[in-house]
Amino acid sequence: MDFSWTDIYQDFLNNKNMKCSEREFQNCIYSVFRYYLRWQSSIIAEECIPIGAANTIRPDFVLYKDDMPQVVIESKEPNHIQTERNRDQLFSYMRQKKVDFGLYIGEVIQLYYDEPSDAELPMLMFTLGYNKEDQYGSAFVNLFNFVDFDKNRITEYCTNRIKEIQKEKQLKIDIQQLTSDEGVDLCLSLLKSHFISKGYSETDVEMILDEIEITLKRKNCNIITSSFVDIPREHPAQITIRNEFSASKKRQKYSVNGKGAYYKNGSALELVKVYLNDHPSTYNSIASIFNGYVPNYVLSKEEVERKEGRSFDRSKTKRWHKDCPLVSSDGVTFYVTTQVGDNCPIDFKDIVLLSERLGYKIEPIL
Repeated sequence: MDFSWTDIYQDFLNNKNMKCSEREFQNCIYSVFRYYLRWQSSIIAEECIPIGAANTIRPDFVLYKDDMPQVVIESKEPNHIQTERNRDQLFSYMRQKKVDFGLYIGEVIQLYYDEPSDAELPMLMFTLGYNKEDQYGSAFVNLFNFVDFDKNRITEYCTNRIKEIQKEKQLKIDIQQLTSDEGVDLCLSLLKSHFISKGYSETDVEMILDEIEITLKRKNCNIITSSFVDIPREHPAQITIRNEFSASKKRQKYSVNGKGAYYKNGSALELVKVYLNDHPSTYNSIASIFNGYVPNYVLSKEEVERKEGRSFDRSKTKRWHKDCPLVSSDGVTFYVTTQVGDNCPIDFKDIVLLSERLGYKIEPIL
């Protein structure tokens, strides 16, 4: 019988709901891989790996096929919050066993890929929650069932995921640029070309454009799009293009763990400050946690300055909380983005979800 993600996820979810111990959850993981995914005797628990003359390490699980190690699994209890040390431990096991694929299984399931030609750390390919409808559930079962397991097939999947991740990042950058002054300049340039192609002089076009205001925002914002009327060529200077705006609303404020009163981007900043205070961490760890769930959440001062040096964005100096720089445990100064909100590159809902994952609460102040 072939099992699907809908058959498997419930075992993981039950352990999470029952707040099982790490050892109990390891038994669940072992059972899922051994019986559901049919690894049988090809999953080895706590294999002893010699390091040097006197030391050893014991990865939680190693998957073997054709007598060769294929995947290392690092497990934690199902309500654990992943740390940099957990990832470093998994990466170390992967390098020691000379495998390209690693699975972190704790509060979520994560697939990491160590690209052979890349000297950097293994990359996160996906994060799978214990949800029946999770989009990566079928991929997990298809890739990691013993019968169909093939290193080349997983490598191809990871290569395609890297392209998708890079494309998603570029799309976010493009959207952010479009909702900045750079996007407005582009619209004005296109309108100017449009009217000149219709026979208007540059003077006429300047008069037309002086009568309008262009605002670009993400969907679901409060601004109503401009009403536009066709312009008779005979009297371009007499035409008024009218913009209509909805009434402004009082901006909602939020508390973080019941304290403070912050607007949305201020809440995003406060979440990082509270986390850093509770969990002093290196910059790489902070970036991995926050950017891993919300891309472009934090950026080091050096990276921001380098980015600004290449940007033509007129508001580039306002994209980060430069008035409140943070410092990681290893001495790296970094900034938190200001681009958070319903009509910004980062959706505030993603910040709230991340806060819950990290054990904090962002709530509206009534």
